[in-house]
Amino acid sequence: MPTFQYEAMNSTGQVVKGEVDAASSEEAIAKVRTLGNFPTKIVEKGAGRRRGPARGRTGAAAPARAKRRAAGRVS
Repeated sequence: MPTFQYEAMNSTGQVVKGEVDAASSEEAIAKVRTLGNFPTKIVEKGAGRRRGPARGRTGAAAPARAKRRAAGRVS
């Protein structure tokens, strides 16, 4: 079961942060609400992490892209 990190506001308006285990983001929202909080941000823990090097940002292809962009500019 995935873990979701959340930011929420409690009944006094203070920001509360924590984690909750849930099958989906909708279930995570429901669990945060049952704690008496209003969720403002829910993110699956570990989501968005990249494995390995970033592709297409370095190497021989980068100069070719820069030349193409520069060729379309008007001075």
